[in-house]
This record gives sequence, C-alpha cells and structure tokens, in this order.
Amino acid sequence: MKLFLTSYRIPDIDRFKEFIEFTEDMKIAIVPNAKDYYADRARTFKINTMIELFTEYGFKNISVLDLNNHANSKSVDAELTKHDAIWVSGGNTFCLREAMKKSGFDQVIQKHVDTGLLFMGDSAGALIPGPSIEGIEECDEPAFAGEYITEGLGIIPEYVLPHVGNPEFDPGLDTARELAKSQGLPIIEITDDQMILYDNDSYEIV
Repeated sequence: MKLFLTSYRIPDIDRFKEFIEFTEDMKIAIVPNAKDYYADRARTFKINTMIELFTEYGFKNISVLDLNNHANSKSVDAELTKHDAIWVSGGNTFCLREAMKKSGFDQVIQKHVDTGLLFMGDSAGALIPGPSIEGIEECDEPAFAGEYITEGLGIIPEYVLPHVGNPEFDPGLDTARELAKSQGLPIIEITDDQMILYDNDSYEIV
C-alpha cells in the first residue's frame, strides 16, 4: 500500500518520482470531484490545468476519473483496474466525499490500494484517506455538498491536516485538530512545502 499526500501539488518532483517508481507509461487518473462546486467552465479549466501539470511532470498516459459519471461501485471498480495510480485533486472535501459515496468509490478503493493502486492527492485529496473529515468545516463549506458526510475513506488511521502554517487555512485547522484529538485519532500535520510518503504501515514527512 502506497500513498503520496501533500497540501499543494508536488513540492519535490525528484523525490516524488523516486517514491512512486515513476515511468512515463504509468497510467494515472485524475479525480477532480473536490472541484464539483465550481461552475462548469471553471471546473473544466481546473481539470485541464491538472492534466497540463502532470504532462509537465512527464506522465504520458493521463485520464480523468470523474466520479459523477459512475452510478455504482461496479462501474468505478472496473475503471480503477485500468490505472496504476490516481491523483485526487484538492478543493472542497465534502463535495469530494459525497461524490465518492454516490459513485461507490468508497466501497472499492481499499481493495485497489491493497493490491497496488497508488493513491495520491493534495489538500482535500490528502485528508480524505483518513478515518474522518469532521472538523474541517472551518476551512471547507459543507453546504456546497448535497449530503453532509463526516467519515473519511479509512485507508489510513491518521487524520491528515494539510496547509499548516498557511494563513488562509491555518486558523480553521484548530477545530479539526482538537476534534481529532478528542476522538483519539493520530494526526499528521504538513505545511504547503511538505509531502507524506506512506508505505504500508509507516510514513515519512519530507
């Protein structure tokens, strides 16, 4: 099981490629649903920006896995088998979680990660693999999602707090931090310049 998690994109591309054992022909899918609250044109622009970014990183086989196009876990399951890695983009964590539930992504992702799918993501995409997203309401607006879901995916036991030290987000992280502590959840905190390299049951912050 490998996860690569950051606050914002990829701070150290060389270390990133070393960790994921990068090859140009890796099949990567971008999951854009944390951006579902954007208007269509803005959302499309954001998705295209991510495609361009990963092209610059050297990936030759990039696709978009829009969970809104999948009505059940069987459909998502079949799509995930086509890829070596996914990148879960940042945005609104509650929109992302809702899309993962509606599509059945949350029912099948653990199986794929356990069998070698590389899970990568930034911001909301870094928070979502943990057991909970409750408390992040100070940074994200739950009302943008139709259903308020507080459970994370539970792939890892830690509550990941991104954007630590960023003045735009940092004041709102205190609620999440205290709530996670009250629930007995281990916490991983990262700044916008740090990355979490998660390999099986251990991780490194760089």
